[in-house]
Amino acid sequence: MRRAPRRSALPAVERVYAQMRALEAGKPARPAAQESLEWLVGQLAEQDMDYDAWVWSLEAAA
Repeated sequence: MRRAPRRSALPAVERVYAQMRALEAGKPARPAAQESLEWLVGQLAEQDMDYDAWVWSLEAAA
Protein backbone atom coordinates (compact mmCIF):
# COMPACT_ATOMS: atom_id res chain seq x y z
CA MET A 1 0.00 0.00 0.00
CA ARG A 2 1.31 3.43 -0.88
CA ARG A 3 0.61 6.48 1.20
CA ALA A 4 1.63 10.07 0.90
CA PRO A 5 4.31 11.03 3.42
CA ARG A 6 3.50 13.35 6.24
CA ARG A 7 4.86 16.79 5.47
CA SER A 8 6.43 16.99 8.91
CA ALA A 9 8.69 14.03 7.98
CA LEU A 10 10.09 15.73 4.89
CA PRO A 11 12.89 17.75 6.57
CA ALA A 12 14.46 14.57 7.97
CA VAL A 13 14.28 12.86 4.59
CA GLU A 14 15.63 15.93 2.81
CA ARG A 15 18.66 16.04 5.15
CA VAL A 16 19.46 12.38 4.46
CA TYR A 17 18.94 12.82 0.72
CA ALA A 18 21.18 15.91 0.63
CA GLN A 19 23.98 14.04 2.41
CA MET A 20 23.65 11.10 0.06
CA ARG A 21 23.73 13.38 -2.98
CA ALA A 22 26.83 15.13 -1.62
CA LEU A 23 28.58 11.77 -1.26
CA GLU A 24 27.64 10.87 -4.83
CA ALA A 25 28.71 14.18 -6.40
CA GLY A 26 31.36 13.93 -9.08
CA LYS A 27 31.70 10.14 -8.93
CA PRO A 28 30.73 7.46 -11.42
CA ALA A 29 27.12 6.36 -10.91
CA ARG A 30 27.58 2.83 -9.60
CA PRO A 31 30.34 3.52 -7.01
CA ALA A 32 28.57 6.72 -5.98
CA ALA A 33 25.31 4.91 -5.33
CA GLN A 34 27.13 2.18 -3.41
CA GLU A 35 28.94 4.73 -1.23
CA SER A 36 25.79 6.64 -0.38
CA LEU A 37 23.91 3.42 0.36
CA GLU A 38 26.70 2.26 2.67
CA TRP A 39 26.58 5.64 4.41
CA LEU A 40 22.82 5.37 4.92
CA VAL A 41 23.02 1.80 6.21
CA GLY A 42 25.80 2.87 8.59
CA GLN A 43 23.84 5.85 9.87
CA LEU A 44 20.81 3.67 10.50
CA ALA A 45 22.92 0.97 12.18
CA GLU A 46 24.21 3.58 14.63
CA GLN A 47 20.57 4.05 15.63
CA ASP A 48 19.91 0.29 15.73
CA MET A 49 17.57 0.60 12.74
CA ASP A 50 17.20 -0.70 9.25
CA TYR A 51 15.59 1.24 6.41
CA ASP A 52 12.08 -0.04 7.07
CA ALA A 53 12.30 0.86 10.75
CA TRP A 54 13.56 4.34 9.84
CA VAL A 55 10.66 4.94 7.45
CA TRP A 56 8.14 3.81 10.08
CA SER A 57 9.85 6.02 12.68
CA LEU A 58 9.27 8.99 10.40
CA GLU A 59 5.59 8.14 10.33
CA ALA A 60 5.44 7.79 14.11
CA ALA A 61 7.37 11.01 14.77
CA ALA A 62 5.35 13.05 12.33
